[in-house]
Amino acid sequence: MYRLKALLGVALIAIYWALMPSLYAESVMLNSGVSVPITINNTVSSDNLKEGDMIAVSINKEIQLDGHPIFKKGGNGVLFVSYSRKSGGHGKAGKLDISGGKLTDLYGNDHSVNLSISSKGYSRRGGAILASVLGVLVILIPFGLWIDGKPVTLQGGGQYDALTTSATEIEL
Repeated sequence: MYRLKALLGVALIAIYWALMPSLYAESVMLNSGVSVPITINNTVSSDNLKEGDMIAVSINKEIQLDGHPIFKKGGNGVLFVSYSRKSGGHGKAGKLDISGGKLTDLYGNDHSVNLSISSKGYSRRGGAILASVLGVLVILIPFGLWIDGKPVTLQGGGQYDALTTSATEIEL
């Protein structure tokens, strides 16, 4: 009987120790609208991207909530390309729209962020049309076809502020 009580006592102690961390688990609430500074990792161009592509970003500084680190400096994330148009002939400018993304916290959770970047490359359409008209009038060759517009280029190292989009409870 004594052995049974001892075994039962050891089993209860083991169960208590196994459950103890979850009994005292702490959590923090990540609210929507928390600003997280990010940097684009590599130079990207509207000529190389298409809708649905992801652009790698890094978190610029540690973000803490209630004294607990949530996002670490150098943490990973991605931004989503919502529209991309290549630059082209007749001076057509490239265009790039980025809307939204996600960042990963220290605990492996992904958080949606709101960030909107919309940019248009340099258009050379006016000069291209003029060159085409003059070329056709003079020697029947539309030279403007060979004048390309410029793509949108976002330099690696470009810094932006992303805002969290929804409140999330994070278990620490």
